[in-house]
Amino acid sequence: MPEESTLVDLSRDIDELTPGLIALRRELHQHPELAFEEMRTAATLAGRMRALGLAVHEHIGDTGVLAALQGAKRGGTLLIRADMDALPMEDATGREYASKAKNRNHACGHDAHAAVVAGVAEALVRHRDRIAGRIAFVFQPADEPMRGAKRMIEDGLLERIKPDMSLGVHVLPMANACGR
Repeated sequence: MPEESTLVDLSRDIDELTPGLIALRRELHQHPELAFEEMRTAATLAGRMRALGLAVHEHIGDTGVLAALQGAKRGGTLLIRADMDALPMEDATGREYASKAKNRNHACGHDAHAAVVAGVAEALVRHRDRIAGRIAFVFQPADEPMRGAKRMIEDGLLERIKPDMSLGVHVLPMANACGR
């Protein structure tokens, strides 16, 4: 009997989720918050993770969010991290989804980082029965002053999830990703 493949084609999931993730990214872009002020952003992401049925922990390192997806099979823990703070600068893009906050802007792509990790969670939840181990989705505050990760760690993040591996998500802001 042939062994079951561990590879899963996520292309249909990605196609289905893309419009909602673009909307999420634009919502986050319109409401940027500076380091350790990411209350609306954190609540938005935590709510989205809860709606997926994930275990969610808020206020880690002040405004950080942790959501955990437990797979159906035994295995290790993968941490996937995105930052979510904005920069203290005006949004001069003129886009319809430009920042609505004075002197606040997601110029470094942290809105995209958060939307991508939220999208990964949404796609993988659909395949929970094939996942071995646990995936921890971490939305980190205060990346720009480089204090958010330290504060989350000091607040017990790593002891709580004990990751075997971690990945950080980052985009290249000057690259046009399909015009989106």
